Amino acid sequence: MNRLILNAFFSGEPVTWKRANGFGNRRFNDKYMEGAKKKLRRQLTMIAPNLKPDDRARFGFQAVFSMPPGKRGDGDNLEKLVFDAFNGRIWQDDEQIDEWQGRKTTVDPRQGELGIHLIVYVIDTQK
Repeated sequence: MNRLILNAFFSGEPVTWKRANGFGNRRFNDKYMEGAKKKLRRQLTMIAPNLKPDDRARFGFQAVFSMPPGKRGDGDNLEKLVFDAFNGRIWQDDEQIDEWQGRKTTVDPRQGELGIHLIVYVIDTQK
């Protein structure tokens, strides 16, 4: 039996992950993307202040990304931002995520809220 550890809505327009830029051997992340990750982390701290990462657990998650009409973004890049944003917060490293499921929906901001509905669970590995 899997154990639910988070069922939360993160408000704000979802942001797609972008590859880190670089110059020679130096790498640097996009400032807008870093800001989006920080916003998700702040919201997580307010929603679940006592949540601590477990470096031995295996995780799964389901996410619904509520996007404005006409907004483009690959589903895998939406999920990648969630993977990276919660490193050291929910999971120690996103390598611990064994299963995930995502969906994009369109929401008119005048009639609904933009954001990410995220359900995270620990996968029971004992047989």
